[in-house]
Amino acid sequence: MSGVSVPHMDPVFPTKTFPNHHSIATGLYPESHGIVDNTFFDPKYNETLNTNDPRFWNYRPDVLPIWIRNEMAGEGRISGCLMWPGCPQRYGSKNLLPTYFSPTYNASVPWENRVETVISWITNDSKPANLVFLYFDEPDTHGHAFGPNRKETLDEISKVDNRTAYLVSKLKEAEIFYKINLIVLSDHGMQGVTQKNIVNITAFIDPSLLKAKFGSTPVLQLIPQDGKGEELYSSLLQQSKMHSFTILTKKEMGKRYHYGAPRRVLDYVVIADVGYAFEDFQALIEFYDEFWNITADPTREYGVHGYIPDASSMKAFFIAHGPAFRKGFESPPIRTIDVVPLISEILYISGVPSNGSLERVVGMIEWVPRPLYQDPQPRVITKLPDFLRYPDFRARKFTESLEQNRNRRILELRGSKSRQYSWPVGKLFKHS
Repeated sequence: MSGVSVPHMDPVFPTKTFPNHHSIATGLYPESHGIVDNTFFDPKYNETLNTNDPRFWNYRPDVLPIWIRNEMAGEGRISGCLMWPGCPQRYGSKNLLPTYFSPTYNASVPWENRVETVISWITNDSKPANLVFLYFDEPDTHGHAFGPNRKETLDEISKVDNRTAYLVSKLKEAEIFYKINLIVLSDHGMQGVTQKNIVNITAFIDPSLLKAKFGSTPVLQLIPQDGKGEELYSSLLQQSKMHSFTILTKKEMGKRYHYGAPRRVLDYVVIADVGYAFEDFQALIEFYDEFWNITADPTREYGVHGYIPDASSMKAFFIAHGPAFRKGFESPPIRTIDVVPLISEILYISGVPSNGSLERVVGMIEWVPRPLYQDPQPRVITKLPDFLRYPDFRARKFTESLEQNRNRRILELRGSKSRQYSWPVGKLFKHS
């Protein structure tokens, strides 16, 4: 595919599956969308929540995936979502679902069937989808069991290449490949870990100081006993100087990783150093050995992700192709939270709140005609809505079509390097 690529895409912390998929779908940091881990303790309910619980996904009613916002924008827009995390959940005060979705996740459904399903949504005569999300679990599954460097994982990556080729071939067969905009991305990377790099964090914690521990390798969250927080922190801080982990307060997590505001981030966060795991990983090793019929070997490598997003092994990838994207263009690195501003701009979905930045991705965009379901007529804009975030727009009235408006903004953002903008994109979220 001759389109857009990036050296890498930065995931959000923690670099785990559900936080990053929801950041891709909402444009928000986990502290804003509330999915702070694959499972987590929520003090509001005094329970540990998992993905089968609607409360896991519905942290607040104004956090809406882009497939919901697409349909809310009207004008005949239709969304589809196949096995992407959070697809079958209802969102917002109106309990909204996309028109097309998979009611349950079923890993046994072949890739070919998934491709045929989403193409049928796009080509549907009465309700053609203009936005579709599609998920596949490889090479993540093999990467965990065999590590990122073994032949089994590398062979699976080759199969993923073939699956992508199959998707492209079916889009061409349906005569829509050159008409649609296709984004292929991942949510995180993978790091090899051996048993010798397991840190027994429990051995370093005085039970009289700890009320509760939640999470899994490589990120744990701690609640201290009443009045014991500073003592617990100081004790683990000293141990971290001799062992391969870091402990940070909730406030420090907010400053470093946008991971400190919501109630679902607890008092202290413990993070294993890259290439290390906590003792809970031993149970996963035993599961992988049994499931994949692997001979136990303490030197054998397995795969872990969830580390700090700065780690090179945690970087994700992103490529894009279609009429809205430039040809043969390599963009600077982007972030998972920048995908929603990109999609919103391409599909003319206005007013989408985001922690991401259109400025980071606008260089990818080619000038394209507005979609047929949009009104192409010029209009007089006398009061600009909040979603038009550009300083020079706020002080003047103008008459232009929305396409002219959009193309001018793209040109301005691409243009002079001397103009360094620093405005926030989208509405800022307050956290609870």
